[in-house]
Amino acid sequence: MIIFLYGSDSFRRREKLNEIVGEYRKKHSNLNLERFDLETEDEFLRLREFCLNLSLFTDKKMAVIEGIFEHAKNAPPPIAEFLKSYLKNKDTILLISENNEPPKDFEFLIEKPA
Repeated sequence: MIIFLYGSDSFRRREKLNEIVGEYRKKHSNLNLERFDLETEDEFLRLREFCLNLSLFTDKKMAVIEGIFEHAKNAPPPIAEFLKSYLKNKDTILLISENNEPPKDFEFLIEKPA
């Protein structure tokens, strides 16, 4: 599942992000939560590993992702395809927070089921 938050008001975006994370923590006490800033080198690889690895102790995973569009300037097709593969996955939640509307390769983020 993908949750996409965007807008120039970073305070409200951060509040909504924290609200969503809090709700998932209430529902799933053993939620596996990680944060990723894709503007940092090798974070996309770490994100892929996080999503692909299975855990015996958690039933849900949540990745909070920032800087995805900046990373995509260098490699749009691989990251867009990676995200599309998680659109209907109920066990892995990708929460994406960005300042701007998505570029053309990522327009699927503002359509259902995202």
